Amino acid sequence: MSSYEANGEFRYNSMKRSDLERLAVSAIREHRRLLAADEVVYEEWTRATDDPSISMPLAISLMFPSTKNDAQTGHDWPR
Repeated sequence: MSSYEANGEFRYNSMKRSDLERLAVSAIREHRRLLAADEVVYEEWTRATDDPSISMPLAISLMFPSTKNDAQTGHDWPR
């Protein structure tokens, strides 16, 4: 068993079942939220790259803003 598994096992073994259930539900909801957000981005990317009026550089700039814009908005791209 790796130290990661040992540390995780100890951490979760020391939690109450109700706390583990809340943690699991929270993790599942966050995972679903991230999947939904990724799906929206994928759909927009597909739409932009299929549209002949949108150049590839423009599509890329829309999907992956510059580092300067990321710093201003707090976004962490790409996701």
